[in-house]
Amino acid sequence: MCAMRYLAHIDSVSATSRFVTDKMPHNFYALGLIRLLFPKAVIIHCRRHPLDTCVSIYFQNFLVGHEYAKNQFNLGTHYHQYQRLMQHWREVLPDGMLEIDYEKLVEEPEPMIASILEYCGLPWHDRCLQPHTLERRVSTASFDQVRQPIHTRSIGRWRRYENYLGEMKLGLDRGY
Repeated sequence: MCAMRYLAHIDSVSATSRFVTDKMPHNFYALGLIRLLFPKAVIIHCRRHPLDTCVSIYFQNFLVGHEYAKNQFNLGTHYHQYQRLMQHWREVLPDGMLEIDYEKLVEEPEPMIASILEYCGLPWHDRCLQPHTLERRVSTASFDQVRQPIHTRSIGRWRRYENYLGEMKLGLDRGY
């Protein structure tokens, strides 16, 4: 029933789309359930430097469901627990997932995108290197970012704030 409700929601948002990307931040909690409900779903895990990820989340104005994001220590702890859970999924998920590194993706987009498409069983298309030119609905926090060409400006962004990230680093290290 849960799978049917999810698919009905997807249809209500975009009934004509052949493919849907669901990149909600907390999907990692439910990867086992996702695999059970949608055994043919392709799972792609994009890793990024922990501090870059946490700084990005910290600066995002999430309204609900991300209370941890407003406190640096809690955010670091949350990220540490995410890393632990992802290690669990690596060990137990049948058919696994494709794991890619954000930094490598934006530094070398063509070979990385080619490997993603191959994993998904999709053909190469040159427009994959120009996602900012596609007209499509984007209803996530990254709606503005997808309108820009692929770039590396966000790599190491955390360094600009390094002197202010002590609590975040402590949470990442301790992880409770």
